[in-house]
Amino acid sequence: MLSLLTLTNATPPQALKLMKGNPKNVVKMNLIPIAFKTYSFQYEHSIMRNLSLCLQVGYNSELRLGTYINRILDTVSNARLNAARAKFALTELTTTGNTYITPELRIYISRKGAPNGFYLAPYYRFTTSKLHATFTYKDSNNVDIPVLFTGNLNSVRPGVMVGYQKSFLKRLVVDFWLGGVQFGSSKASFDATSDFTKVDKQGVVQFIDDNFKYGNATVTFDSDTHAKLEYNGKTNGFRVGLCLGFRF
Repeated sequence: MLSLLTLTNATPPQALKLMKGNPKNVVKMNLIPIAFKTYSFQYEHSIMRNLSLCLQVGYNSELRLGTYINRILDTVSNARLNAARAKFALTELTTTGNTYITPELRIYISRKGAPNGFYLAPYYRFTTSKLHATFTYKDSNNVDIPVLFTGNLNSVRPGVMVGYQKSFLKRLVVDFWLGGVQFGSSKASFDATSDFTKVDKQGVVQFIDDNFKYGNATVTFDSDTHAKLEYNGKTNGFRVGLCLGFRF
């Protein structure tokens, strides 16, 4: 607090006048995720001439990803992936209650100062969702056995983004998230139900050990119809956006 007061007191009088004359708050909505039925809002508050704090909240009630994931996997070909897909074929993947919260610090590099011009924004994203997935396991007799997974997936990912924000008519704001990258960790816990009497349990355990190379996964069979899968691993992502907002 003392450092902020010192910097504020050291700010030239013209800069202080500019800060006082401009609205310091902006509320925005990201338009791009609407195509995926995701609703994302951000609040920004200028705390100094070239600094602002932001808080983004996003929510989606349901995302069906199975078809898209299979299309992406169809374009990739390597021995490990082909072996995995031959043993476990994904038929459906749906996430519900998808929520993410992203606090962010923006450093504006333009002469106009916050909240206008190009900026660099370190941020920290918290994500949580419930996952429902259906796989078909191919047994030794080449028979497909459906396996249903349900559970929770949580992740934390620090990252950094570059963007450009422009005010129009003093009150309207357009914010371009030109690109951001994020790397972090994820944790998941799943319940699996199936007829495990027809499944090579030791083979499944070995399969999990061989194919989860970006984290630690353990599977435990509680009974002939229920199993537990725990996962801790790395995760990454990207961030883009086109936001329309109001300044006040």
